[in-house]
Amino acid sequence: MKNKTRRLNILVTPEEYRSIYSKARQSELPISHFLIEAARKVEIKMYLKTIPASVSKVVLTLTLTASNFNQLVRHLHQGAVQNISEKELRFYGERILYLAGEIKKAVQ
Repeated sequence: MKNKTRRLNILVTPEEYRSIYSKARQSELPISHFLIEAARKVEIKMYLKTIPASVSKVVLTLTLTASNFNQLVRHLHQGAVQNISEKELRFYGERILYLAGEIKKAVQ
């Protein structure tokens, strides 16, 4: 038997716990052994989720816009920039919300 040197701590819902506990008991195994055996026997199917090119472009634009907004706010808080108007900050905030909405629509 191999030495076990790793610990795995997981949080589960009460329903998940009852299910695991019940199945382990039916199998006459301790919960840890049951989970190890279940992991060995389960076949996981991986699904490749492709993102359309149009969504990738919107994500890139959102990332760049959010980065610019973050830098503006950071410099503003540090006092490095003092002439940023509320209108300019509002523009970036609204653009970020718009782009996030476009992504949400595209992936639904």
